[in-house]
Amino acid sequence: MPLWETGTGSARGRRRTFRNSMVRKDEQGGGRRQAPSTEEKAPLGSREVARARRERGARLWPGRTREISPPPIADLNARAALRRASGADLIDLGQAVIGLPPPALALAAVVDWMAHRQPPPYSPDPGLTDVREAVAGFLGESKGIAGPQSVSGMGSLPLLTCGCNQAYATALLTVTRPGDEVIVLSPYYFDHVFAIQLAGCRTVDVPMRMEGARFRIDFDRLERAVTRRTRGITLVSPGNPTASVATSREVARLVRLCQDRGLWLLSDETYDLLTLPPAKAVSPAAISGYDRIVTMGSFSKTFALAAWRVGYLHGSSRFIE
Repeated sequence: MPLWETGTGSARGRRRTFRNSMVRKDEQGGGRRQAPSTEEKAPLGSREVARARRERGARLWPGRTREISPPPIADLNARAALRRASGADLIDLGQAVIGLPPPALALAAVVDWMAHRQPPPYSPDPGLTDVREAVAGFLGESKGIAGPQSVSGMGSLPLLTCGCNQAYATALLTVTRPGDEVIVLSPYYFDHVFAIQLAGCRTVDVPMRMEGARFRIDFDRLERAVTRRTRGITLVSPGNPTASVATSREVARLVRLCQDRGLWLLSDETYDLLTLPPAKAVSPAAISGYDRIVTMGSFSKTFALAAWRVGYLHGSSRFIE
């Protein structure tokens, strides 16, 4: 399949799949079942919102945002805020919010940059070149994946994004067409499903298996879940929300599967530096030159810069272009 050929099947079939975009869960028997409705999937407290969206928005808003499920974290945050307002002492485990301030070095660098450099009225779409070079240096030093001397041979600079969510959505819009299938390993990060739905694609949920207290990739299920419509596999390591770290053997096997089936490997590495020894996050692009590996991440967690919305997207030169 050519590098940028996306999807198979008739146009009518792709349109039908787009209209009925839903999560397909891989079963032990390899069969399919229809995912629950938006109302059934909605968290407690937001069913009325889902019903109103469906009934009143169907005619007014025919765009792709109709396909996006309500974010469960919004309901949890609202409940927590009400409890705090009533005086409850809560430990909030509903969202990965770093409780530490950004590094003093980062804050000082921003002040120095603003004092001694005139910011451009608009930055280039890919981001400021010197910042992209700095991110490339970070990726090279911490992962060994950026620059012409890397294993991947990816000499182009990474793109700057508004966090990793925009990086993931941009990657999907680059390599998929409506009706394609994108695999996520569950438990998964719900924002990835939102992006898949926005792209008009179909989410394929492949449950991970338990090994002791850890989540591991179930390759038997994963291989069964791949169909002729599958366009890519999403890897989050360290995982959100599981904190599982894929081993180098698992990552290598996942890369081989993508190579054998001509799939894109979308690697979200937002938590890459937040590991406890002996665990160490392994980036797929650090061990393979496969040109359909896309690496993305942000500095929201590792450097407590969530509100700054700084992320990156890196891949082959052709992908970046």
